[in-house]
Amino acid sequence: RKLLAQLGETPQGLRDLSVALDNVGGVARDVGQGEAARTAYQESLSISRKLLAQLGETPQGLRDLSVALDNVGGVARDLGQIELAEEASAKASTVRARLDAMLPGNSGQSSTN
Repeated sequence: RKLLAQLGETPQGLRDLSVALDNVGGVARDVGQGEAARTAYQESLSISRKLLAQLGETPQGLRDLSVALDNVGGVARDLGQIELAEEASAKASTVRARLDAMLPGNSGQSSTN
């Protein structure tokens, strides 16, 4: 975050931060810190949405968004927030369908993380 503040919010810097937050969320989730995981995943999702708005629908942007939505949904399910989990899962599925449409030879492979 310090580097991002010093160098400016470049798309690559934002994506790097999003990936780092995703990793932090994964570790927090693995050790049973659901709220910390939720916070990290939500921030990663927010950055993914911001990048998609700035850069348009690129394959990488759509994949990053679908992964972020899956992670938010997974931790919501862990925390017993089933409605939120189902909503995030449905949104991730919609994003993957857009990605599949963008890459016709993909045959649904974008649904894997």
